Amino acid sequence: MLQSLSRAASYGTITITVTVRYLSIAVAPGTYQFGIVNPSEVAVSSGSNTVTNDGNTAETFWIKGSNTTNWTLASSAGTDQFVLSCLFNTTQPTTGNFGSEDKLTTTSQASTGSVFAGNETGVSVLAGQKRYSWFKFDAPTALSAAHPQQAIEVTLTAQAP
Repeated sequence: MLQSLSRAASYGTITITVTVRYLSIAVAPGTYQFGIVNPSEVAVSSGSNTVTNDGNTAETFWIKGSNTTNWTLASSAGTDQFVLSCLFNTTQPTTGNFGSEDKLTTTSQASTGSVFAGNETGVSVLAGQKRYSWFKFDAPTALSAAHPQQAIEVTLTAQAP
């Protein structure tokens, strides 16, 4: 006589968890006003804009400036040409703290250990950490027409380090 063997099923489970990299920044406040400056004047912002890594992983901040309707972002001030520089620093920097490497262009530039770097950098900023951005504005030396007030857009983006 044949006997059949029966066995209970045996199994195990594996739970797989995946976290997708999420790069994101928040800037507050989203505006800054230098107020009235004279032609050829150099002004440093009196307050910072807080840049927060609100993503879930380390990020490096990239920054670019923009031309305005009537002015051009340039490497040196001139007629209808202005210079805008950015620096990450915990306190208000002086004009001497800004170097040529801190000048914005219309092409996005990565923060490095020397570019946009004061006493802090925009490099490998951990999730939840904040950086304080300060701006230096070199006013046009002259205006070719009566368009004294312009809005300059600065764009910050987060990239994986």
